[in-house]
Amino acid sequence: MTNNLPDRIIFFDGYCVVCNKLVDFLLARDSRGLFYFAALQSSAAEATLPKHGYPVHTIQGIDNVVYLKTGKIEIKSDAILSMMNDLGGVYRLFSLLYAVPRFFRNLIYDEFARRRYGWFGKNEVCRIPTKKEMHKFLD
Repeated sequence: MTNNLPDRIIFFDGYCVVCNKLVDFLLARDSRGLFYFAALQSSAAEATLPKHGYPVHTIQGIDNVVYLKTGKIEIKSDAILSMMNDLGGVYRLFSLLYAVPRFFRNLIYDEFARRRYGWFGKNEVCRIPTKKEMHKFLD
């Protein structure tokens, strides 16, 4: 851990249905307890991300999933692929997608991110962790 923060924190759009499904997916499969979570709209994100080179004003668009892994920021497709690799097992196969140029991966990521609310909807409020999940969420 660095500065009393967990080694792996996933910052996600708390209103995004797809982003919340990603959190559910990771919580259900993270048998090693690697991942911690915080909404991009949270004070934890506002306090943490700028210290790691991700300025607060970039959070305003909230079209990126942000993966803070051992003090390094990863965003967009790199973040997703890194999460899948860290999850381990069969999910490491996603690492094969690193062979696809980042520009192209992020082009697809950006297009999906731009349309996600229209396709899947938007939650009225940010995700509220259950009692069982609470210890995995910052703020």
